[in-house]
Parts: sequence; structure tokens; C-alpha cells
Amino acid sequence: MRTGRRAAARGLDAQLEQIAEQLRELATAKDRLQGLLEGVLAISRETDLPAVLHRIRKQVSVCRLRVRRAARVPLGRVSKVLVTATR
Repeated sequence: MRTGRRAAARGLDAQLEQIAEQLRELATAKDRLQGLLEGVLAISRETDLPAVLHRIRKQVSVCRLRVRRAARVPLGRVSKVLVTATR
């Protein structure tokens, strides 16, 4: 009976890891799309080229920072969020 429980626990751990990876990928994609949208909006508001380029550089920096932060989220924290969200 213990062997079956261990195998089930390993299977659950593997599934949670897959979910966590998918969440990381989704967060990255969301950040990229958000940055793209903000960049497009910034370009459409500005008519001065240097101002447009400055806004684009700023948005790229923000997106890179978000990606770095998302990469540092520990798996335990993601699992806690998942458990809380499913209650």
C-alpha cells in the first residue's frame, strides 16, 4: 500500500511541476503581450520620435524586469497559490 501512495505522490508532484511550468510560461507570455500593448499605445500617443523611442525602451526594461521576477518565484509559492485558488 505504501508503494502505491508513493507512486501517486510522485505522479502528483510531476503534475504540479508541469502546472507550475505552464503558469510561468503563461505569465511570461502575458507580460510580453502587456508590454507590446503598452508600446503600441505609447507610439500612438506620441508624435515626437525621441519620445516614442524613450517610451519603447522603458517598456522593454519593464518587461525584462517582470520576466526576471517571474523566474524567481519558488515552486512552493506557486503551489500555495494553486491550492488557495482551488478552495
